Amino acid sequence: MQLEEIIGNLEQEELLIIKDYMVQDKKKESEILQEIISLDQEELLDSGKIAKILGYENFDNYDEVGVYTKGYRILNKIPRMPNNIVENLVKTFKSFQHILLADIPELDNVEGIGEIRARTIKQALQRMQEQFVFDRMLI
Repeated sequence: MQLEEIIGNLEQEELLIIKDYMVQDKKKESEILQEIISLDQEELLDSGKIAKILGYENFDNYDEVGVYTKGYRILNKIPRMPNNIVENLVKTFKSFQHILLADIPELDNVEGIGEIRARTIKQALQRMQEQFVFDRMLI
C-alpha cells in the first residue's frame, strides 16, 4: 500500500511534466515519454538530447535557453479543476508565471471561468505558494 501511495499516478505526473515543457503540436506527450524511457543512462543526462525530444530547436548551449513551465502539473493539483479550464488558462496566459501574476478579473476573463472559480484558483495557488515557502523553511 505504501508503494502504491508513493508511485500512484506517477505516469500521469510524467505526462503532465512533459506537457509543461514540450513544444506544442510536435508530438503527443505519450510519444515523448516513450522516447525518454528508451534513452540509456548517459543520454538521460544530456540536456540537449532531452530538449530535442521535447521539440526544441538546436542550440549551441541549452543552458542559456529560457524554458518555463506552462503550469499543467500544478493546475491539475487544484481540487475540482476540469481539464478544459486548465487548457484555457494555459492557452490564455502561456506560462505558469503569468497565471500566478494574474489577478481575479484577468482569471475571470478566461473562457469557462467565472468570478467564483477565479477566486478559488487564486486562493489555491496562494496556498500552494505559502506551503512551498513553509516547506523550504523547514529544510
